[in-house]
Amino acid sequence: MEKRKSRIFIIIFILIIFFTGCDNSSGHMGHIGIKKESMSFDEKIFPVDAPLDMEIISDVGNIEIYNWDEDSVKFEMIKRIKRVYNSEEDIKSEYEKFKIITERKEGKIYFKNEYTDKKINILDQSLDLKIYISKKVRNIKISLELGKIIIHDDLRCNIFADLNMANMEIKNMEGLIEFRGDMSNIKILGGTLYDGSNIKINMGNIDVKFEYQEGGNYEFITKTGNIDLHLSENSKINLDIEGYVQKNEFENGNFPTKIRLKTDMGRICINKYL
Repeated sequence: MEKRKSRIFIIIFILIIFFTGCDNSSGHMGHIGIKKESMSFDEKIFPVDAPLDMEIISDVGNIEIYNWDEDSVKFEMIKRIKRVYNSEEDIKSEYEKFKIITERKEGKIYFKNEYTDKKINILDQSLDLKIYISKKVRNIKISLELGKIIIHDDLRCNIFADLNMANMEIKNMEGLIEFRGDMSNIKILGGTLYDGSNIKINMGNIDVKFEYQEGGNYEFITKTGNIDLHLSENSKINLDIEGYVQKNEFENGNFPTKIRLKTDMGRICINKYL
């Protein structure tokens, strides 16, 4: 009988501790809640009356670039924040952490986004940026720390990209590309790359399909990653390869067009397309 009373007492004691621990009045549970997403939209338009360059700098964001027939460049910006909000003032203060500069001077359109909070988590805060560019844009220089870049339509200009932990996809382009990436993947689905185009990555994959300029020099290098090269079946190229070749559908020859491929850790595939 005494043992039964002891067991009942222990059970009651445990239940008291459990329910006391769940009491919000203690303040321990006050910061738990469901994150909600909030968005803020803005846009900026610059008229373009002569050929010019663009420079885009962002520490965190998802960037999409489109062609259009207007004589202007338009930026559409959506700030996204996920937080457990307490008031409208909290939301406003979060938006203010995005420091965005858009300006035009000396033949260049300039865009810069900097998130001033040191804690950057692309799941909790990001900038969605859509850029509609005039056909008078000659060069686009992009620096992105964290996020992704997608270039739609047929882009006819030169691209200079410097990415940290970000990926880039280009649907179709005609021009020179110089790409530097730390932990980055790049994919080019078609177009013509100009002489001197080069891609160099520390860790990431390179997947490019393109037409070349006769007699041009091209370079595609990754320290850790795979290289997939897609060329027209009639291509006459001089290949300089370093690394493990899993597949090569071309016969190497002493042709004026030179393509250098290198991977320290990964595989290389060189494919024909019709």
